[in-house]
Amino acid sequence: MLKVTITTAHALSDSQLQKIKKAVTAKYGKKVDFIQELDQQVLGGIKLQLGSREIDATLQAKLMQIKDQLVKHA
Repeated sequence: MLKVTITTAHALSDSQLQKIKKAVTAKYGKKVDFIQELDQQVLGGIKLQLGSREIDATLQAKLMQIKDQLVKHA
């Protein structure tokens, strides 16, 4: 069983959770146990914690990537 913590600004719907669960199960081939956390610091998007691995698809992370690219090419 793979424990996955999902962090978002707002609660996800059941259908959204099922889509994420299906994708994670397909990727890792394991049953998934989700823990949903709400964090008002998340501007948008989603963060997944899969054991020691983190997938950060939040708006803040995307903006930081853009900033880093701009600074790198300035």
